[in-house]
Amino acid sequence: MLIGLLTTSYPRSKDDISGIFIHNILEKTVHLNNNLQYQVIMPGESKIKKKEIWGNIQINRFQYFFPCSMQKLATDSGIPTDLSSSLMAKLQLPFFLLSFWWKTILCCRKCQVLHAHFFPCGVIALMANIFLRKKTLLTLHGTDYRMLLKYKKNRLLKSIIHKFDGIICLGNESLNFIKDLQYPEEKTFFSRIAVDTKKFAPTQKEARTKDFLRILWVGRIVPIKNIELLLEGIKYLLDKGIPLKLTIVGTGGEQKKMEEKAKKLKIDSNIEWVGQVGINDLPPYYQNTDLFVLTSDSEGLPSSMLEAMSCEKPVILTNVGSISDVVEYNKNGFLFEPKNLNEFTELLLKFIQLDHKTKKEIGKAAREKITAHFSIDNISNEHLNIYKAILGT
Repeated sequence: MLIGLLTTSYPRSKDDISGIFIHNILEKTVHLNNNLQYQVIMPGESKIKKKEIWGNIQINRFQYFFPCSMQKLATDSGIPTDLSSSLMAKLQLPFFLLSFWWKTILCCRKCQVLHAHFFPCGVIALMANIFLRKKTLLTLHGTDYRMLLKYKKNRLLKSIIHKFDGIICLGNESLNFIKDLQYPEEKTFFSRIAVDTKKFAPTQKEARTKDFLRILWVGRIVPIKNIELLLEGIKYLLDKGIPLKLTIVGTGGEQKKMEEKAKKLKIDSNIEWVGQVGINDLPPYYQNTDLFVLTSDSEGLPSSMLEAMSCEKPVILTNVGSISDVVEYNKNGFLFEPKNLNEFTELLLKFIQLDHKTKKEIGKAAREKITAHFSIDNISNEHLNIYKAILGT
């Protein structure tokens, strides 16, 4: 079985965390079925090989602008952020779409299924399929749901959605959205983002110290993540005399601005800006923290949250996207409304005041949720069954 996989987010190296949740599924499904192969189609970058083979996975990267170093789309900030912040990115969009379409046609002629992650990639798959005549499968992420929601009553959108042979929804919100568009139930599949629960697991060593509270944030440093709210919350705790250290893992276009914000708030000495961390070096950051937080204005289902919970860590997050499908308030984590600083700081204080036993119980409940519903073994088997269903085998 040969699958053409279209995506704008995929690891640039075996230690890169960008799009790692997609690669993990591919790697595991290949392990479960030796006859399965993938042709990955994705944007290329300067100084990265245009073609690589990782076992049964062949990665094909396309260049959409010359020179390659001038490409401004599909960066770590994400395409929506790139388009909103860069005129050059807007100018490059037609070249990006055309190059993506042509690379798909060239590389996927022998594929049985075109599997697109994210709706824009799905449109490319449908356009390429005019010539390729393959089965088409779309995985809808949280970013897709937010983007498409305002076009819910658009007839063209409904027509496009109905052209797919199957759609995988990664959350209840996107599932309900597809139902509202009257997409056939028998072609709709519900799955989740997978977590390697063996890699992201608790350690026997106690992470908590008597000296200070350890707080962790992991992700892309971009406006939608609202790190400014996080910094305001940290200042509030420090003003209360609570000793702490905030570790920020990741990079992005807002980093310098947020570093300046931290200096202005006079909390920079309590923050460690780690930068980009390889996937194999990431687990200790979760294991050695007391609390994981996300203050995003919008999310789908963040893999960083799932990884933290898999490491038995309590979490405090905004109640956006499909997060409430996973986090049960006061049982395995805490939720607050986006942009609500008062609610956020109240939850931080509430967590601090919990006794050690209760914190451990919340962490254990978090891991139980992940191992029961987000294990990479189970979800990889789901994907194999979806491919078989699409092909009618």
